[in-house]
Amino acid sequence: MQEKKRVVRYCILSGLPIPAGKVSRDHYYPRSKLPHKIAMRDDNIYPAHTLLNKIKQDLLPCQWYDMRWELTYRAIETWNISADDRQFLRDAMKNWLVWEYNPCDYCIAMRYHKYCLQR
Repeated sequence: MQEKKRVVRYCILSGLPIPAGKVSRDHYYPRSKLPHKIAMRDDNIYPAHTLLNKIKQDLLPCQWYDMRWELTYRAIETWNISADDRQFLRDAMKNWLVWEYNPCDYCIAMRYHKYCLQR
């Protein structure tokens, strides 16, 4: 019998491997703020941890980047979540100390400039 290989997916919001059963599809630039045709493009959809995806909600990538610490800390402190999820959020915050990225590098608004807050 052949073993199934587990594909490791990395969270666009934390940079960490996503635990099994916690993978969601993040519309990096929220689909509610784009025309459907643009929002559903493959280059706007990334794997994310379900909990971080919920925390991010409909924030634009640059807004999420600026607010991620505060929002994640608030979730750790006030949300009714499992110990594993709480630990994942703590690990994400630790990773942000060393994992710097430019949210614009992954943002579809770099191709569709009229949706970019930075321009």
